[in-house]
Amino acid sequence: MDIEKLKNYQPQNLFVENPTNKTRKPLIDVGEHLPVSDGKYSEIVRISLASTTGDVISIMAKRNSGDVRIKIVDEYSSKFTNYINKYQNIPTQGEVYNIIVNMINTDYPQPLIIEIIKSDPKNTIDKLTKFIHFDSNLYPALNDLFKSFLQEMGYK
Repeated sequence: MDIEKLKNYQPQNLFVENPTNKTRKPLIDVGEHLPVSDGKYSEIVRISLASTTGDVISIMAKRNSGDVRIKIVDEYSSKFTNYINKYQNIPTQGEVYNIIVNMINTDYPQPLIIEIIKSDPKNTIDKLTKFIHFDSNLYPALNDLFKSFLQEMGYK
C-alpha cells in the first residue's frame, strides 16, 4: 500500500449529489440526531463509532468565495478545535485524515481519536477498526490510512 499516494489523493469535486455512502457501520444506520445542515454545507466524511449510543461525527464542507471551509459536528453539539478549517483547494485525503486525527472535542484533553485509541490498553488494530469507521464516497482510503496510523503507533 502506497501511503503517500493515498494521502495525496484529491477528489475532483466535493459537492456531489451523495458524498457519503448509504451503508453505515456499525450494523445500524446512525446519525439521525446530527444537526440539520443549512444547505450550504455538504457532508464529506462520516465517522461512526460502535459505541453503545452509536455516536456519529460529521465532517462537512462548503465552498466560500473561492476556498473550501470545513466544520465538524456531532449529535451532542460538541465543540471541535485543533483542525484546519479553511483550504484554498479541495483538501487531499491526507489533509482530511489529518483533520480526523488532530480534531479535539473540547470535553477531552487530547485529540478525540487518540482518546479512543488509548482508552483500552488491550486495543488491537482489529478492535479499533471495528469501533471507529470512516465513511466517505469522496475519500475512499481513510480506513486504510487509519490502519497504517495504528501500525505506526505499534498496534498489532
